Amino acid sequence: MDLNKAIDGVDKLTNTLGNQIDKNTESKQDRRHRIDLTSPFKLPHLIRPISTLYTGIIWGASIIWALAIATTLIVTDGMKEASSAILAPDSIIMYVLGATTTMYGTHIGFYFNSRKNEKINANKARAAIEIEEIKLKQQIKTGRIEARRDRRDRNKNK
Repeated sequence: MDLNKAIDGVDKLTNTLGNQIDKNTESKQDRRHRIDLTSPFKLPHLIRPISTLYTGIIWGASIIWALAIATTLIVTDGMKEASSAILAPDSIIMYVLGATTTMYGTHIGFYFNSRKNEKINANKARAAIEIEEIKLKQQIKTGRIEARRDRRDRNKNK
């Protein structure tokens, strides 16, 4: 019985420390995602895929735009006057491609990191349920053992 109390005390201590660490390391953005995921509305659940898709479309359009400019430069035999007068200079093309690629890469990383965190939290919830079930089974076993001891003691005293 004392061992169970000690185990419960250690469990409470580790849970308290873990919760405190989670609170201290959780950013405002993580809190916002947690709130969004518990919302009954569909838009907060879909905002990551929608923003990632939108960013991917912009990235794809910038690639097509850059290819069109490159094709125009090749057709005009590299005439800088024609490219700068009609479309854009080379430095702007590289800037737009770099910016959209960075933006898209950031969105993809954010999307998959958020999905990973969701899965980790789901596994934590499942583990917490399993731990509670194990504790409940242990309490039942302990209760049965104590009941057997009580019966033996009563039978010995008769």
